[in-house]
Amino acid sequence: MIKVYLPKGNYIEKKYVIDYIFSQFSFSGELEISETEGKNYVFEYNELKICVKDCFLNKEKYSNIIRSDDDFTFRQLQYQGINYYSFFGGNELNLSDNTIEITSDIIGTIFWILTRYEEYFGESRDKHNRFLSAYSKLDAKEYHMPIADVNVMFLKSVFELFFKVNFTLKGEYKSIATHDIDYPFITKNVNLKALLKNTLGDVLMRKSILLALKRLYSYVTGDKRFDPANNIEWIINSNQNKVSHSIFFYIAISRQGGLDTLCDISDEDEKKQIKSVLDANEEIGLHPSYLTSENYEYFKEEKSKLDNILKSIGSKEISSSRQHYLRFDIRTHYRNIEELDISHEYSLGFTDYCGFRSGTCRPYFPFDVLNRSKHKFTVHPLLIMDTTLLKYLKTSKKEILNIHSNFSKTVKNYKGEFIYLWHNTELMTSRGKKLYKEILKVINH
Repeated sequence: MIKVYLPKGNYIEKKYVIDYIFSQFSFSGELEISETEGKNYVFEYNELKICVKDCFLNKEKYSNIIRSDDDFTFRQLQYQGINYYSFFGGNELNLSDNTIEITSDIIGTIFWILTRYEEYFGESRDKHNRFLSAYSKLDAKEYHMPIADVNVMFLKSVFELFFKVNFTLKGEYKSIATHDIDYPFITKNVNLKALLKNTLGDVLMRKSILLALKRLYSYVTGDKRFDPANNIEWIINSNQNKVSHSIFFYIAISRQGGLDTLCDISDEDEKKQIKSVLDANEEIGLHPSYLTSENYEYFKEEKSKLDNILKSIGSKEISSSRQHYLRFDIRTHYRNIEELDISHEYSLGFTDYCGFRSGTCRPYFPFDVLNRSKHKFTVHPLLIMDTTLLKYLKTSKKEILNIHSNFSKTVKNYKGEFIYLWHNTELMTSRGKKLYKEILKVINH
């Protein structure tokens, strides 16, 4: 039996992170957790001890009411060639005959990044009320590695080296293609002025005369088979045998104002499109509209409408959700997800950068910092979004392929989920489709 002693104070937070760590791997033994008067987390097995300094969740320091991470310092450390990260505490690892003393608080580090602690207290937001990587205590490049996963694997290695007990990392690598269908059709509910403006953009910005012609033809004739955004079947066929799973997120209600799109899932054309996804054994998810970030009743109404549409075509209710514009406030959003009985949340990725926003590529149950409780739904972290690469970072084709390749290799090492987002509207041209097919190749190497 491995005995874990938690320093007194903030027991709920400490038990959450210890439970999280040990949920990541299996071992032939039992776990017993209790409190101690000491100042270290202590892992004890056969009279051997591994002690980790309690700095961040320390009862004299930590707060879930006011921000308490002023002593944050990013450090990449190493022991016997194994990397780990620390935001709090010291840099040393001391070894004696029966004890290892780790002076950096790697457990508090996992808690800080996994819960997104800083987002509960940081006031900086962009014009869409989103927390960006630019507002983090971490530099953007430091999100390139899954810090929580690295620290969990470091602890696994230390347990194995010192306790001589075998631990097996749970899970298996999955590549999950996700597609936000903001515009199931780009020629419906569009006035002539907007149509002409977008057609001009097809020629001058998107460099595709064919796209302009298809847009015009579909608008004039009303034949939605030629609508460039009506490419769901192409996406499904492209993903076939290339990814573990595909999810298509649909907006249920287009609200006037804000940055919502003009679509109507009760329209027969859209219902037919949704049914084609289900017939291909792929998943439909909810894409809550722009205003749901502040309005729970809108969120509730939109879930109900999509559920009813799915029932009308013989499918079960939705279980997955991702916010439009990745727009959410962690202080309220997770509670809304739980209240609406949504099982899987896919919004946790940065808009302005690619990377591991919560320090992991593995699904997990999030923690409500303010209310000190573990949620019952699962977060699936988003790593890459097309508009981040194409519009925010203005990344070249070569860099886009390298980013997908490198992230997928990292995720494979941690048996995680490589979740990326490509909108159907970025796959309307032959150039966009060619790039997407090349992405599917590099993530499968």
